Amino acid sequence: MLDAVARLAPQVDVLHLALNECEHIPKSLSAFSNVNPFLTESDIKDIGKFVPQPKDEECVILVDDDLAYPTDYVSRSLDICQEHDFDRNAFSYFALAWVFKKRFNKQAWRVFKFVHETKHLMGADLLGTGVTFIKGKNFPPYEYMENAIGYADIRFAKWLYEKGIRGWALPKPQNYITSTLSEELYQHSLFESFGKKTAAELAGVERRRKKASMSDVAVFKGKSAHSGKRYSSFMRQKAKS
Repeated sequence: MLDAVARLAPQVDVLHLALNECEHIPKSLSAFSNVNPFLTESDIKDIGKFVPQPKDEECVILVDDDLAYPTDYVSRSLDICQEHDFDRNAFSYFALAWVFKKRFNKQAWRVFKFVHETKHLMGADLLGTGVTFIKGKNFPPYEYMENAIGYADIRFAKWLYEKGIRGWALPKPQNYITSTLSEELYQHSLFESFGKKTAAELAGVERRRKKASMSDVAVFKGKSAHSGKRYSSFMRQKAKS
């Protein structure tokens, strides 16, 4: 956690930090004047990042404590967001797009992993909330997210779709962001437990997540016209229609 804080704190105005399963705030965090740590009444896992509610014009950067973020992470990313209609789009370095794959002759998830190179800004159905950028006015209220513990990314994708906010996978070089997650925990990550599964297998995935809702997935999967398309190509097609 401290490594992620040390990397991110110098890049932002305020860093809100949800301390799940902590009884007190670590004294080591006092070294960071712009870090706002808070205790949670219970282990709310990935929902903790949705507790602080931003002002409309604020730029919100959702992060996790198990990733190694580069020193230019915020400035580089916000430059891209601002150049591509940040008011009506959300962006992430990890994303899933429901597309037709010719190689398999069927619909499947195309995964934009944060450790792999992504050459272009690409449309996506679902964004990984540990590496996401969104304007405050488009941010979901905590009440919308609070019962989605363990599948916040899916509920967040549902919110974006319902509000007409398009999700995009950000371009990046290989290993621009790396994971510090242990192998055991990685098996429960979004890609391993969701992105690799077919529609028929999703029910099993959701059972393992206990409270995950298949109805959330059904709302947005395969319904976004921009999914899997380059931003430039989609906007040209949109302008012609």
